[in-house]
Parts: sequence; C-alpha cells; structure tokens
Amino acid sequence: MTPTAEAVSGDFRNQHADASVGAQVSYGLRPEQPSLAVWRFMYHSSIDDAWLFIFVDALTGEIVTAVEGPGDPGNLPGEFSLQPNYPNPFNAQTVIGYTLPRASHVEVAIYNILGQRVRTLIDEIQPAGHHHVQWDGSDDGGRPLASGLYFCRMRAEEFTEARKMVLMQ
Repeated sequence: MTPTAEAVSGDFRNQHADASVGAQVSYGLRPEQPSLAVWRFMYHSSIDDAWLFIFVDALTGEIVTAVEGPGDPGNLPGEFSLQPNYPNPFNAQTVIGYTLPRASHVEVAIYNILGQRVRTLIDEIQPAGHHHVQWDGSDDGGRPLASGLYFCRMRAEEFTEARKMVLMQ
C-alpha cells in the first residue's frame, strides 16, 4: 500500500535526470493531539536522501505542519511498538498502528490460528515515526478469509510483537 511516484517532467527532472522522488501517504492520529486525524504525505529524494513530511488535517484539508529531514524529533517515538488494531473485532477492515524510533526494515504480517502466514501487509524500509496500515480480511491472493482469530506480527530489527485480532465475516 505504498504508492510511489517519480518525477518525469519539469525543471527538477531536467536538472537531475537520474533522480527519483518517492511518495508515501498514510493516515493516522497525532500523539500530541489525539483528536486530530491527519494524512501524512512523505516525499523522498534520491539526490540528498532526505525526507519531507507534510501533515494535513483529514477533515479540513489544512496543512498542520511541515518538517524537513527524518521527522520532528519531538514527535518521534522512543521505541518500536505494535498497537492494538481498531476496530477489534472487525468486519470489512481494520487499522493496525505501529511506531519506529528510527528508519528500519519493517515486516507486518497476518497469521491464522495454525501459525500460517496468510497475508503480508508491509515488508519494506520505512522512516522513523508513527505508521498505520489497513487490512481488509483477505489473504495475499485477495481471497476473503473465514471468520476467526488471527494474529498480526510486526518485526523490525530486534523487535518482534504479535497482537490478536478477531475477524467477523
């Protein structure tokens, strides 16, 4: 679920023919303002290996803040964590939140009660910060899974944690 865009025209592309600009969009809550839901737009440039973060209020569309670099140190989490999914139990979809204190390779996967991996949601390097991913109750092939107990497991560096989730179809 990480859309990537590349600059293919304009002055930037003309000046830096070998450069690419990646973009990620995620939805989440700001820890310092739990009532504020935001869209986070993250842009990465291969020229200087820098990230630009733009936070937009999900209800009004107004820019909340813009931060250069790996993120505002005051808002970065101090440790890896996997939050409980919400809602739980869920039907159509659920949201899984997790935090990274530094840029890391992250794997977020769903397992059935037998311990078999049924879906890989995230398997990539991500920047430090608060992240969210949605799961629609389907397997890697897009087939809906049966109602029941599932586990969400997150691995990042030395951190591993799992959470129970209940799917009700």
